[in-house]
Amino acid sequence: YPKEIGALFDAARIPLVAGAPYREGSGEMILGEVAARQLGVEPDQTLSLDGRPVRIAGIFRTGSRLLDGGLMMDVPQAQAVLTQQGAEPQYSLAIIRTTGEASTAQLIEEINQGYPAFKAIPGTEFAGAMQLMHVVDAFVRTLAVIALVGTCLVVMNTLLMAIGERTREIGILMTVGWTPLIVLRMFLAESVALF
Repeated sequence: YPKEIGALFDAARIPLVAGAPYREGSGEMILGEVAARQLGVEPDQTLSLDGRPVRIAGIFRTGSRLLDGGLMMDVPQAQAVLTQQGAEPQYSLAIIRTTGEASTAQLIEEINQGYPAFKAIPGTEFAGAMQLMHVVDAFVRTLAVIALVGTCLVVMNTLLMAIGERTREIGILMTVGWTPLIVLRMFLAESVALF
């Protein structure tokens, strides 16, 4: 982040669990405690981001599960990782925490005017957007489960009807020497073809 914004956000004040603090321009990153645990990494190890190795200087804990699941690195480096080749650099998100709504609005306006590469929003708005994403994700998963159950019921109903209508055929097949296992295999093959 630019030095002017660095005055607003002091990376040295982020409490570390292990390793060294974040140093601007070092090309390193610090990782949140939740992210480090999920990835199984420690300080002085290297993490590959979009095929680029980045050294982990330290691990921090803010107390917010959302923030502790992330990482901190230089903005140009993060934009290089997050932007596809040939595309415009993406906005960086600055989470602002101030004493009141008026000072937050003023600070956001100053950052957005002074640094068009940034999109500054209040932390509460960011948290709300993340919560909405979780709700949408749960809704999509629920729909997928309902669709899968519905498909299974339709296939099961079709097979039960096929077996009920073909009792004479099954009897003839067993008379000529087919075992119940072979008949079952035949119906399973039909169910796989239907599914």
